[in-house]
Amino acid sequence: MEHKRPAFDDIKSYEEFQQYNWTRQDLIKICNDHDLLFVGSEKKLRGVIESYFNGVKIPPRRNWYTNKVLNRFVNENGLSIFWGLVLLAVAIFLITFGIISKMQGREEQYFVLPLAFGIPLLIMGVQWIQIDKSIAVIRSIRPMSGDKKFTKEQVNAQANAKNAVHLGYEGIILAPDMLIGSSAGIAAVAYEDIASLQVKRTLHERYYHKRHLRNQDYYTYDIIVRTNRGKKVVISKSLNNAEVAVKKLYEHCLKQNPQVKFQIAEEQATPGEKVKAAIDFAVTNGALTSITVSDNLKKQLARHHILLRLDSVLGTSLISGILIFIMSRFVTDWFTIQTIFFLILFLSLPFFTTLILILAIRMAGKNDFDFYLGEISGWYDNGYAIKGVSNARLGFIKELKPTTEPDVGDQVILARFDDLYSLISYNRR
Repeated sequence: MEHKRPAFDDIKSYEEFQQYNWTRQDLIKICNDHDLLFVGSEKKLRGVIESYFNGVKIPPRRNWYTNKVLNRFVNENGLSIFWGLVLLAVAIFLITFGIISKMQGREEQYFVLPLAFGIPLLIMGVQWIQIDKSIAVIRSIRPMSGDKKFTKEQVNAQANAKNAVHLGYEGIILAPDMLIGSSAGIAAVAYEDIASLQVKRTLHERYYHKRHLRNQDYYTYDIIVRTNRGKKVVISKSLNNAEVAVKKLYEHCLKQNPQVKFQIAEEQATPGEKVKAAIDFAVTNGALTSITVSDNLKKQLARHHILLRLDSVLGTSLISGILIFIMSRFVTDWFTIQTIFFLILFLSLPFFTTLILILAIRMAGKNDFDFYLGEISGWYDNGYAIKGVSNARLGFIKELKPTTEPDVGDQVILARFDDLYSLISYNRR
């Protein structure tokens, strides 16, 4: 029968430590509590703890902060910063070598292969760093701030202050003089600079395979601080509901700055089926009314969307032309696998945008429109909210926007073309 497991600090040797069962989460907590490297496999963490008992302390890779909450963020995220930077360095070296080889007039294999491998590696490296939150981690060297700027050392000192409180929600610290967040990159805003607090909830869709392709809905919650000068700073980014956390933040900030306001939670949805479902639901409940409009308005709407797609065709054609021109300066033999691959890739861009343009023209010819009469219920920096459609931020078509800024309660036409929804000034004549 296994003995009751003692506290880690009461264990005297690694041999005694091995007598008890420890999960990987237990090992991570032990290492984090004792300022040891806490990222890696279970085997690696056990090796770190063994070294600790032998008198060798293996610290976290990045010791930018002594505060455990902030230190945890910079070490848990951007796990492969080194390999991402190595990948970028290799890509830049190959591209530079290829360009120099071409300029020196060397044989084709000296510049075609380096460019063929270097360009994809460059794209992969950039994407790797973005997905891995490496950029957010690197930014933590110089924390994001509000109107008043803070250094890494100042933020660290405030987070370690005796009366600093860890809120317990996604790395938010209520420091004596500032609000600190560490789930969207280290950010710090002085209480006196805070004008308002707001939660933005965003609806997303993701697809996964489980015998059949299925879609799954999920929300992300951003706690946003707006400063007195209008700057926005994301204090927290999470998959967990932030409603309770932001109320605690608001109560705390009010004690420090009575001028702080709490804005109504902003909700938005990613484009696609979710916006369509919300609009269909609003029509069913009577919040939106289906209407008929003049043929002239339909033509204006169709012209707007067709011109948008035409701009895409011209833009992709120009980019493809430039890329092919650049490639022609470096390639002498066009009948190699590498050059044919890049030619197909570059030419496919204008091909697909042209296809989308043709589909838009066909939809306009088939009169594939929907128009609804609704009421503005609020406006935000990124669009207007329509009564009954709370999870979408919609913008006006520039040439069909009212002459004066619409207000809450004003009527507006919501127009659908393809899967795109736009607002139009309420004037059906």
